[in-house]
Amino acid sequence: MKATMRSLIFVVLAVAGGMALLAGNAQGAEDAMPPEVKALIGMRIPDTETGRNGEIPNWTMNGGEVFRISTDGASGSMISGYFQNNLSIFVVEERNNKEKYRTILDAQLLPIEFLTYYLKNGKAVTKKQWWKFYVPTVLCYRERGETIVGLMRPERGKYDCSHKTKQIKRAWKINQETGHIAETSPQEVSCSYMGGEYSCDPE
Repeated sequence: MKATMRSLIFVVLAVAGGMALLAGNAQGAEDAMPPEVKALIGMRIPDTETGRNGEIPNWTMNGGEVFRISTDGASGSMISGYFQNNLSIFVVEERNNKEKYRTILDAQLLPIEFLTYYLKNGKAVTKKQWWKFYVPTVLCYRERGETIVGLMRPERGKYDCSHKTKQIKRAWKINQETGHIAETSPQEVSCSYMGGEYSCDPE
């Protein structure tokens, strides 16, 4: 189950997802973004630079999810989660499959106090009673055509099976053209919780 939860992070899905330390409104989170996170935006990372499929140097990847692939397969966009020391983030990456590099389009801190894991000695450790906390995922929906990253947790009593959940703490909308991240209301957002091999809801 722990492996299942980590596979959902991207965050980044990350991560995935953390991948931020401070809660608050979007402007406050942007103001609080550390310089080492701001410096990632616009970074171009060749695969050969890290030897780890284009991961960000000096950061540990913590899952990812693709949300767009070009019709010819030459490029694609994904949300990836990373952490470093006491920082946890997710980034929007544009992947050039032909020339084998990634470009970081935007980055977002996540409120680590809400996440299902905490950082210990540079590694993610799953919290006890993790189902009471939240995991970032790009498998969220509100209106057709939107790409949303949501901090979600399973519905009560459903943490061991797959279902749609409305337990969304915070949400961010991704601009599919620019990759820009903007906080949005979690109201009316639902996310797919892939918590088990079977569905909670009878067919």
